[in-house]
Amino acid sequence: MKTLVLYATRTGLTYNIAQKIAGELDAEIAQISDGKDYSGFFGYIRAAIEGLKKSPRPNVPLETKEKLDAYERIILTGPIWAENWCSINRSFLKEHGKEISCPVYFVFTHMSKITYDKCASDADKYLNAPHKGFLTVSTHIKTDADQQALDSALCTFIKTLSPES
Repeated sequence: MKTLVLYATRTGLTYNIAQKIAGELDAEIAQISDGKDYSGFFGYIRAAIEGLKKSPRPNVPLETKEKLDAYERIILTGPIWAENWCSINRSFLKEHGKEISCPVYFVFTHMSKITYDKCASDADKYLNAPHKGFLTVSTHIKTDADQQALDSALCTFIKTLSPES
């Protein structure tokens, strides 16, 4: 199944998760970005401000091997900023959501212990059809148990996407 995994990341944690998903599914992976620097303390503050904005800024052009409508499945990954899906992901959906005709899955990464179901339903308004599924995972890893929980959640999510499921 021709799959595209898209990711936005501030620290690289979401990239690592997107890379694992893409590797397991033999999928293409591509970054979405608005061209801004979100590294360090000031990047963290910028991300929080961007997370609160209702109208995110446009992204830089997306570079993929195919047009979006050529994929059979798209997995869109990105962090939660200020209790909202990051502005980069929201901007991508605003710009390209109606071009997507295949099933879409979301992966939300965050530093808390809560889920972000509302972010998934908010993102649906930019798509032709509701998302097919989503995963919300905490990247706040302090212990081996935290890492095991993350790995287990990813493994379960990937199994639901595998053709033999």
